[in-house]
Amino acid sequence: MVKLPELEDYQKSVGSLKLASRVLGQIRAAASPEQPNHLQHSIVPEPYGASSGELDVGGTIHFHYLDRTIHWVVGGQTKFEVNISDHNQKSLTETVFEHFKEQGHDLKPDPDKMKDETDFELNDQINQQYLEIQNRMAAVLGHVHAHLTGWSSAISLWPHGFDLSFLWFKEGSNEEKDPHMNFGFSPGLDDGKPYVYFYAWPTPEKFASSRAPLQGLWQKDWSAPGILWDLAQANTHESPESYLASALLTSYQMAKAEL
Repeated sequence: MVKLPELEDYQKSVGSLKLASRVLGQIRAAASPEQPNHLQHSIVPEPYGASSGELDVGGTIHFHYLDRTIHWVVGGQTKFEVNISDHNQKSLTETVFEHFKEQGHDLKPDPDKMKDETDFELNDQINQQYLEIQNRMAAVLGHVHAHLTGWSSAISLWPHGFDLSFLWFKEGSNEEKDPHMNFGFSPGLDDGKPYVYFYAWPTPEKFASSRAPLQGLWQKDWSAPGILWDLAQANTHESPESYLASALLTSYQMAKAEL
């Protein structure tokens, strides 16, 4: 099995992708109705990067990581295209939303969340490696998602942390009150260690006091205690994806018995 790319000094480049992706999140929030579990603030992982999904104003915003472009496509026609290379988060937000205004849609971003003026630092080689990781982690989560019974949310990309994740519910569908589990992948931008993660809420006591399956590491300081498996550890196995999927499914089975 092919090992996952080993990212080095990637935080600035992938961090720039994260900041740019928040523009899509702002568009979706401004051009979509409120959705369960705050899904209006999420975007859609795509083989080329990310998209807004279908917007109420029509069409879809696409973000191509490797082309460094954000463009709005309606009915197969590109309405505008913006290259992110010479931008920062604030200037990119202003440019994209101005294009929407020119097209007759005066959408309003949250200026307090889109004021970063640090110039993007993009490295195409790193971003290509990261896109491969994102796609392969989306496939891992898709495999896990397909094996669960009951209701699960779609696999979403969350611009705030640049995480991929989905929720599984024992019953109901409200993450603020109903028992659920979260399965996800984080780029680990804070400490430079990408990882897959899992938590259950409310926290099952016996599960939380047990050894984390498949060499996972308990994170008791999270808002809901959870487990992570870093990609470096996954790469020591013959099939990194199979190892990570097994870790998540084992955690699901252990926690489900008590949730």
